[in-house]
Parts: sequence; C-alpha cells; structure tokens
Amino acid sequence: RRMDMIIRSIVQDSIESIDGKNMYESVYYRDFDVNKLYFLMCRILKSSLNDSRVAEKFQITNTQGMASWFLSLNLENIADNSKNICLHLKNLGKDVNTKELKEIYKEVEKTYLDAMKAHYNSDRKLADTVAAAREQLFNKCDNFFEKHNSVDVFKVISNIKEMENQICNIARIVIDREEIKKDEK
Repeated sequence: RRMDMIIRSIVQDSIESIDGKNMYESVYYRDFDVNKLYFLMCRILKSSLNDSRVAEKFQITNTQGMASWFLSLNLENIADNSKNICLHLKNLGKDVNTKELKEIYKEVEKTYLDAMKAHYNSDRKLADTVAAAREQLFNKCDNFFEKHNSVDVFKVISNIKEMENQICNIARIVIDREEIKKDEK
C-alpha cells in the first residue's frame, strides 16, 4: 500500500510536468523510496521461502509470495516509467499537443487506479475491464506518435505503453488470484 501511495503521487506530478512544471527531482526521490520498498519486499519474500517460520509469521504461502513479488515488481517498474516520462517531457518540442498527451496519460492513471482498486477489493470484473482497455490506449498512443513523430515523443509514448503493460499485469494478478480461489473450492 505504501508503494501504491507513493506511485499515485509520482504519476500525478509526472502529469503536471506535461504543463511545463519541472517535477523531475521530486519524482526521482520518491522513485528511490519505491525502489527501497521493492527491495524490502524481495528480502521478506525470499526469507519466507527459505524459512517457514518467517512465512508463518507473515502468513505467506508460496503462491501468495510469488503474486506479491510480481505485484511489487510491476509497481516498481510503473514508478520507473513514470519517472522516465517526467524526464523526457522536458525535451518535448513546442509543437506537441500537450492537451492530447495529458488526456492519454490521465487514462493510464485511471487504469492504474482501477487496477489497484481491483487488487484491494479482489474485483475480477474491474480487473478484466482494466486489461481490456490496453489495446485502445495503445492505439491512442500510436496515433499520437504518428502526429508528433520525434525521438522524445517516442520515449514518452514508449514509457506510457510500458506502464500500461505493467498495469495489465497487476490486473492479471487479480484475475489469476480469483481463478486460484475457484480451483481451491
């Protein structure tokens, strides 16, 4: 949850960077906090695999441990991509339609918020909706790049698309978790 809260603020500040605000340094330091939390999570999960007492203390099964690792990996990568977007936004030319780019990025933010809501509420239907939104968002990204064909736009769009892939991975974690629950019954 702490990683999620930090990422929400990183994404919001990264979106504000589209309007010319230089938020990179602030985003950079919060991304560093996400990285520390990711490595802490990895150490805990690795310890739970090596020592059953640790697994019992944190109530982690192997399946839950793998899902938690995959979730934290995707969260860490989302923070990295958002940081990279913030960095590359500084170099966009004046002819780039920032309003359209901001709308695309806000759609990514919404899918992220929905994916995390699906995760917290174990809402498979919402997770399915998040996963289904990826193709349409990719088309918007491709159309934007065709209109504003430059290296810096490519870097921003590539990071946005990668973020959306990672968000879909989080949705798949929810879907898989619900499938496992069905199989256990």
